[in-house]
Amino acid sequence: MHKTTFTNSFWQFILLPVLFFFTWQGTSQVKKAFTPRYNATVKGDVTMIANNMLSAHPTNSFNTPGVDNQDSDNRVFVDIDFDASTFNSSSANLTNPEPGVSCLEFTGAYLYWAASDKEDGGDTQNDDTWSHNNVKLMLPGSSSYSTLSADEVLYYGRPEHFYNDPYICVKDITSLIQGLSSPYGKYQVANVKAAWGGMDIHNGGNVGVAGGWQIVFVYESNDLTRKNITLFDGYSHIANNQTTEFEVDGFLAVPTGDVKANLIIGSIEGDNDLDQDNFQIKKPDGNWEKISTALRDENNFFSSRITRDGVNFVDRNPASTNTLGYDASVFELNNPGNTLIANGQTSTSFRAASGNETYGLYLVGFAIEVYEPSLGALEFTTSPLNSDYDPGEVATLSLSIENTGNDNVRNLEITTILPAEVEFDSTQPLPPGTTFTYNSGTRELIFNVEDGYTDAGDPQYNIDFDVLVNGQCYFLEGACEGQFEIQAEATYTGEINPATQTTNSSGTLDECGMGNHDPSIITINQPAQLGWATPVNGLDTVLECDDAAGLSAAQSMEPAPEDCTFTLDKISGPFVEDPSCEVIGTYTNTWTFTDGCGRTSVAFTQVITVEDNTAPTFNEALPADTTAAFDNIPAPETLTATDTCDTNPQVVFNESYIGDNTSTTYIIVRTWTASDCANNQIEHTQKIYVTENGDPIGLAINDASVNESAGTAVFTVSLTGEVTGGFTVDYFTVNGTAIAPGDFTAISTTQLSFTGTHGEGHTISVTINDDSVVEEDENYEVNLSNLSTTEISINDGIGAGTIIDNDSASVSVSDLTVNEAVGTAQIEVVLTGNTEESFTVDFSTADGSANAGSDYSAVSGQITFPSNSTNGAIEVINVPITDDNFIEPSEDFLVDLTGISATGSITIADNQSIVTINDNDATGTTGISFDATDVTVNEDAGTATFTVSLEGNVQGGFTLDYATADGSALAGA
Repeated sequence: MHKTTFTNSFWQFILLPVLFFFTWQGTSQVKKAFTPRYNATVKGDVTMIANNMLSAHPTNSFNTPGVDNQDSDNRVFVDIDFDASTFNSSSANLTNPEPGVSCLEFTGAYLYWAASDKEDGGDTQNDDTWSHNNVKLMLPGSSSYSTLSADEVLYYGRPEHFYNDPYICVKDITSLIQGLSSPYGKYQVANVKAAWGGMDIHNGGNVGVAGGWQIVFVYESNDLTRKNITLFDGYSHIANNQTTEFEVDGFLAVPTGDVKANLIIGSIEGDNDLDQDNFQIKKPDGNWEKISTALRDENNFFSSRITRDGVNFVDRNPASTNTLGYDASVFELNNPGNTLIANGQTSTSFRAASGNETYGLYLVGFAIEVYEPSLGALEFTTSPLNSDYDPGEVATLSLSIENTGNDNVRNLEITTILPAEVEFDSTQPLPPGTTFTYNSGTRELIFNVEDGYTDAGDPQYNIDFDVLVNGQCYFLEGACEGQFEIQAEATYTGEINPATQTTNSSGTLDECGMGNHDPSIITINQPAQLGWATPVNGLDTVLECDDAAGLSAAQSMEPAPEDCTFTLDKISGPFVEDPSCEVIGTYTNTWTFTDGCGRTSVAFTQVITVEDNTAPTFNEALPADTTAAFDNIPAPETLTATDTCDTNPQVVFNESYIGDNTSTTYIIVRTWTASDCANNQIEHTQKIYVTENGDPIGLAINDASVNESAGTAVFTVSLTGEVTGGFTVDYFTVNGTAIAPGDFTAISTTQLSFTGTHGEGHTISVTINDDSVVEEDENYEVNLSNLSTTEISINDGIGAGTIIDNDSASVSVSDLTVNEAVGTAQIEVVLTGNTEESFTVDFSTADGSANAGSDYSAVSGQITFPSNSTNGAIEVINVPITDDNFIEPSEDFLVDLTGISATGSITIADNQSIVTINDNDATGTTGISFDATDVTVNEDAGTATFTVSLEGNVQGGFTLDYATADGSALAGA
């Protein structure tokens, strides 16, 4: 509040939230037209904080009303921060202007600072080392200042030496406020450049010094009524006893209904105790009406106060209720019957008048309540909230409808275009009064809601509908978006406000729950990266080196992805030869595919292996297994080979031995190995089974001949050659001339087991029965049968057994004396031993002293011993004896056994019988006898004669031997 003193009178003038200084001549001017700094319709309101920078004391509040106006010469800077880097400072606290609302969002914040800045001189002190368009600001939660430069200097009076050289600066600090964790707290401003002490204006007079700052906040919340907020700033200077008019254009009053408005102002230089200053508004009827509110009388409107809603704002430091020249206020404009602002009005004029003071006005703003229906955020979400979906899944989307405005919704239509990622499925049960249409060609889904279901204050309702998310191939074959956007647009009118309104749905809310009116993001769970349906190694192929058709077919194969259709990228590998063989090796081919998500699959690898699995073949006939005598080994044959791929297969010959090759029984193993470069081999093995005699390959049994007394006949079954894994063969005995059990003990079918080794032999023992019967050598068999292998055959399967008889018999004859008169001499041929078979004995007679024909009849012939003759058996040879009348001596003849025709060992033990024929012709008197048995002679006789007399017929002469024998007489004595 400035009082201007002139030579013969003094003028007083005041300033509002705008700095208005008047020339001492009393002229009033609009130095800068008022234009919108901020203009928006929001669900919110406006508030402000402010404080002065010049007072009676640096730190103490000045609360004395009606005295000590700011035109004193001893005004000092307010300086509360005790910071040597600042020359003035003051603070004010911002608290939640809507404590019943949980969350406010500040969408606008503007810092104004204003002061009188006349240069140093006289009672005025000033320091021009600090620029007027800079200021320091300490935000809530901070302990340091930031230096800000004005976005715009609304007016700077010093260049034209206008009154006390006022200036007004403005800075948009919205972004700084929005960057705070909380906008509430202490705002401290420093270094508002200003003159201090006293003030003599340029053309004389003392108006005093003044300065201060003001922050205007615009905030919003879904819980608040919508208002059209317009902040106009400029500079209008009002001199003592003068009037200034200015126009503001750009606000918007509701077209119908009561116009409810709040007014915000800012000014500088108003005085607390000087009246006759007023603030007027031009009514729609063209008349002017003074504005007033609590603490701001219509005749002392600019009264060095900082007020909000008709109450001193004292949540500041210092908290002066007399700010000595600085005014800031926000209050409800009393507009009964819309007499000050009419429906649909967008501009008006203000008039500032002064009777005793000079002041300047820099800020006027409206917050006009708007009648309109509002769908608020029009949340468009998934149901349940924040759901995500897999390809092919049904997604339920939900529109939340609630009229948060102050007018009823009419003609509500909600339209959305379904994105390509989904297809319309169906609606959930719709709320009453709601219908829908869907155009599959344009993909436009429209919901219409009848009037009366979305009135102000009605409860929220939801419109739910289902969409089918496309299958995974849609995303994998095309654009693989992990999410898609969908937004609905609601068009409607109000019952009071007929203007058509459009509300875009909100996919998200800000931290205050206000819709961002952004597309809803539907999250699709990215389909898993696909692999290959073809199994690993599923295309691997192994080919023979000469299979050209197979190679071509393998090269034309392709793996199949698990699903969907992709372009396969194939890298065909060259043929990689095997280092050791140029005709074999591998081709390695790989495939990948890239899905719509940009993910490249794991490489599928095909390995085509070219092999040579075919062994060479021998060109010549292959030598078969054979046998050879140990002393007649054949020379090896020369073999060559051919191969399907290798042009030069090699044949290697090797000879080895099984057994002792210095013996007569062993095996010669001859091996010819044909190999190609792929190390395929064919091998031919010839085995030469060496035996002493070169027996053929197979199984044979030997013959066995034993003496009947041996007890056992042993047969050997011998293997010539080899049998893998061994084998068995059966054997059994078979009667021949030898008959079991008499001659041997029979063997029923019995098995022999062979390991299969060349030269292997097994014995068979046959028990031989020894008897005492002379018999011929007998035979029997040991037969082989039932060979268990086909690798060999039975070359000799019959073992001939011979039993050599060990018994002997003999025949003999003995001498026989018969009387000549016997008629027949019977000579007995006696068998010593037993015989089995009949046999014959040849005999004949021979003369002895007896003569055939005269003494006996000569005979010859055979006698036969029957079968099974036993020891002592007698067969008789009959020889006729001739009986004559001659006295003759005994005569004899011979019976000779001349031969035997027999089986077995039958011999003639005594082959001659002397048959003596005693003569029967001599009687008792016939014979030779001494005439006298005794002869007695003298010793001197010389001879003793003995007479021998014959009595009877004696055939032929005969002699008689005689001899003497000593008695008592001794010969020669």
